[in-house]
Amino acid sequence: MPEKVVISGGSGLIGSHLSRLLLKEGYQVAHLSRSIHEDKAIQHYLWDIEEGKIEEGALAGADYIINLAGSSLADHRWSASNKQNIIRSRTASTELIVRELARLQVKPKAFISASGINYYGGDRGDALLREQSGAGQDFMASVCRAWENAAERVEEQGVRLVIFRIGVVLAPDGGALKQLMLPFRFGFGAALGTGRQYFSWIHIDDLCKLMLKAMRDENMHGAYNAVAPEPVTNAHFSEVLAAALNKPYFLPEVPGKLMKLALGERAIAVLGSVRGSADKVLKTGFKFQYPELESALGQLVS
Repeated sequence: MPEKVVISGGSGLIGSHLSRLLLKEGYQVAHLSRSIHEDKAIQHYLWDIEEGKIEEGALAGADYIINLAGSSLADHRWSASNKQNIIRSRTASTELIVRELARLQVKPKAFISASGINYYGGDRGDALLREQSGAGQDFMASVCRAWENAAERVEEQGVRLVIFRIGVVLAPDGGALKQLMLPFRFGFGAALGTGRQYFSWIHIDDLCKLMLKAMRDENMHGAYNAVAPEPVTNAHFSEVLAAALNKPYFLPEVPGKLMKLALGERAIAVLGSVRGSADKVLKTGFKFQYPELESALGQLVS
């Protein structure tokens, strides 16, 4: 009997890639969805976060829960109402799953929850940030803190919890890379702000394999930085991306003031410096397929 994995946010970038990997590995995959989907490979259970309801039987028999649900940080300006929605979409969905698990006599083997590398704050300079580093105080950090706090309640039920503070996910079919590549494809690529700010990233394949390891490795628990071993500066990322695309890289940096005018408060996501350490992940024995930016971008843009 294949083990059952229930994923919230399964239709998103990470969830869709992870689902394909899990199916390939022989797992039974189910998604918590807001609407009915016709999918022979993946079972879909309805849930309504606002109403606090999950379809009966959705979590029953689940061996693992993967908690990825949350509205995008990048799609809209951070108005007061959008900020509230960004936080609530993560906390309310997590709280709902944890409440439903409390009703089950047989608990899952592990609850794996997403968080963000911006747990440490949007701009920490050159400091190497490990899991025990203090949390930040800005908006993105508050989102991550609230999300993690909601997930931690599952430990009261004796369920093993793994939290991944995920860096910028590089994938061929969406997410940040697609947006970052656009000016470079037209030969207008440039570093943003000073270019000296650190950029913690991870290849989508490595992230999915890391989540798979967390399912299987009973020694993994607590928070882990889901970032590649070599964080890079924005200028270095821009240079490597231009080379991977075989495009020129000669324009001066895009002024930070211009980015703030265009993006508002969201500009911290590209102008802030977050240098996450992968040491704790490496100590688990996990082997990155793409530990260096050159190999990651070379594969992604080919």
